[in-house]
Amino acid sequence: MSRVERVEFSVPVVFGWQRAGHSGHFYKTRETGKVQEIVAEAFKKALPEGAELPLFGGNVPVIMTVDTYRPLPVSRPKRVLSEPDTFKPDFDNIEKLIADALTGLAYEDDKQVVDCHTIKHPRVRDRAARTDVTVCRGWDGSSRAEVDGNDNKEETR
Repeated sequence: MSRVERVEFSVPVVFGWQRAGHSGHFYKTRETGKVQEIVAEAFKKALPEGAELPLFGGNVPVIMTVDTYRPLPVSRPKRVLSEPDTFKPDFDNIEKLIADALTGLAYEDDKQVVDCHTIKHPRVRDRAARTDVTVCRGWDGSSRAEVDGNDNKEETR
């Protein structure tokens, strides 16, 4: 079986981690849990047959990219064709929801995510909401260690 290096999938929703709390204790909301299940199922469907989970075990570094697309609200004037998505959810809450949803599936723990890029694309009229996610094996550090090793070597005389 060949090693899986990259998985790409989409979910038909843009949603960020929401916290609810009482008495100083925080927990995730029911809606957050539902969206995490949608993300987990979409990831599983995108996997090649026979892939073992977690996909990237141990201390394998992982890179994640997240692209969100949302429609303009119908309340916007017809002359407005697009606008920056500067509205909630915050980009970091989108990342957190997806990273937590993929724990145990894409990787053992989301601490393995060493690089994450999230882009909230402009809201455009008549566009369906969706989130595209790519998870891939990260750099192994060997080339960086060689560069750092060369830079940090003391000269011997």
